[in-house]
Amino acid sequence: MTRNKLKFMGLLVSSALLVACGEKNVEQAAVESSEAAIESTSEVTESAGSTSEAPEDGNIFAQMPKNFTFASGAGAWATSLKLSEDGSFVGGYHDSDMGDSGDGYPNGTIYVCGFSGKFSDPEPTEYQNIYSMKLQELNIDDKDKLNTEEIIDEVKYVYSEPYGLENADELLIYTPGAPLSEIPEECMSWTTLSSSVSDVVPDGYYIIYNVHDGEAFNGMIDGCIWTRDFKYENGDAYANFSPRCSGSYLVFIAEEDTPASFSVKVPWDGKNEDSMVCESYWHDDGDDTKVKVTVKKDETSEPNKLKYVLKLEHVSDPQFDFSAWGSDEPGKLSAVFEEVKYE
Repeated sequence: MTRNKLKFMGLLVSSALLVACGEKNVEQAAVESSEAAIESTSEVTESAGSTSEAPEDGNIFAQMPKNFTFASGAGAWATSLKLSEDGSFVGGYHDSDMGDSGDGYPNGTIYVCGFSGKFSDPEPTEYQNIYSMKLQELNIDDKDKLNTEEIIDEVKYVYSEPYGLENADELLIYTPGAPLSEIPEECMSWTTLSSSVSDVVPDGYYIIYNVHDGEAFNGMIDGCIWTRDFKYENGDAYANFSPRCSGSYLVFIAEEDTPASFSVKVPWDGKNEDSMVCESYWHDDGDDTKVKVTVKKDETSEPNKLKYVLKLEHVSDPQFDFSAWGSDEPGKLSAVFEEVKYE
């Protein structure tokens, strides 16, 4: 299904903004077509810090993530940008439509566009941590093929406009600390931000907003807290803690291959050490689980191997049995969650 048929139908998954659609060979072709110019970067930083400030030399681009993506939670489409410190960028758009097949292209249709360009120097606005810039230059790769199509390896490729930048003129940059109250609803709909977690853009998160079309590119600093996951184990019992800027997830499992003993959504902003009342996010059978949770960095935590102490008090069931997770006190648990490293 193409992006023209789908808009925002769910939250972005911060670590997987591209949604799989169809057979492996077609999806791989789409990714390769649209992201040939996008190189991976690796910048590990410790996330739980103060609100970002502009560098001394005034270069806002220098503090921003290298990679930005415009996508929704549904449909096999995305537009990616790789941003340089001078405001220049390269990028790619792709959209896979497995349902659009025919004679000579049984493996579906892929809309593609490679492009490059440059933004003007960001200028401050009247609002803190919000900047304005212009799209100075936009160059489409293979411009002579625009709006044409060809079949390659039984896939139809349609050469398209760069979705998200077609009509761009003024763009706004929302940096950490920018008040959510000043971000248009249309822009917010393309992000994973939630006012229930923070009333400002959290550390590590950046937005480039196309004012004319109401479309937004999202980027996160590599290694920020919103890209990390944590786990606590006690024998066969374990718990997962996944910090996300839309609301973090805490799931307790009694043993392998069994349903969660309970799960709650934690409105953690990456820094708060106060107790938070968290509610179940799996609402099966009228589940109204409530648990008080506090999150605090462990003293032995290191930038490349974070650890957090989570203290829990089960509000709905003060006698809840936490013994499987090592507690001998009914309804209460204190545990150190260590970062999980994925290869």
